[in-house]
Amino acid sequence: MNALHYIFVSAAPLMLISIGVLVSEYAGVTAVFADGIINLAAFLFFAFAVFTENLVLSAALSVASAVLIMHALSLFVHKTHSNPFLAGLSVNLFAAGFSSLLSYLWFGTRGIAAEYVTGTGVFSDVSVGFSRFPAAVLAWTFSVIVAFILYKTVWGMRIRITGESPEVLAARGICAQKYKNSAWRISALCAGASGIIYCLKLSAFVPNISAGKGWLALAAVFLGRKTVRGTFLAVIVFSAAEYAANRLQIFSKTFPPSVLISLPYIAAILLFALLPAGKRK
Repeated sequence: MNALHYIFVSAAPLMLISIGVLVSEYAGVTAVFADGIINLAAFLFFAFAVFTENLVLSAALSVASAVLIMHALSLFVHKTHSNPFLAGLSVNLFAAGFSSLLSYLWFGTRGIAAEYVTGTGVFSDVSVGFSRFPAAVLAWTFSVIVAFILYKTVWGMRIRITGESPEVLAARGICAQKYKNSAWRISALCAGASGIIYCLKLSAFVPNISAGKGWLALAAVFLGRKTVRGTFLAVIVFSAAEYAANRLQIFSKTFPPSVLISLPYIAAILLFALLPAGKRK
């Protein structure tokens, strides 16, 4: 697999997460819950696939579950005036604990849930192949659609106003909270869909299958100065660093594997350290 093809495929789910995070950020909600939603949706997708033996239905059910959970949380935060940041963080803890509990109850393991444990043949070379190029095309397409809606429609304009000046919407008799709730759901939709892609690639569920991609998406949004173009460039940089790490693992024994695997995150730290503060706002 050449470099451009690898970056195109690996960057697609990260860009999808990032565009959801960007929508949420515009609405005034930092999507610290993205990593938890990725893991939860991936587990639910695997579980539904085992029980229904239908990958399309399982994908719809897992994404719908993630969206419903975040919709309920957004209503809870609004009604109770809870701290949205802390509420978002709680999703990560909930996802880890809930997935572990269900994995033990349904599959008898708190670790890897794979086909050799469940004895099902629902995953195949076809599903693994789909998780690569076809899924990448879908992820990029959906990211472009969300970006278009965000910048070229009235709905998108109102989302962007919600985080900065909700009083402007209120003066026109428009409920800003409705758009904030929508942002929670869209972010969950994007993160959940990416979780499905990661699960398909492995044909299994493993704890922390996201590998921190939700946090990396947050870094991409802030490094990209909360713009689609900047976020895209940051995602490409992170994916290129991941490609470089994989190539170094093959051709070099100088660096420990743990260091190579962490290259995308090292790239994020270096970019935050090297970019002037004004460039990150």
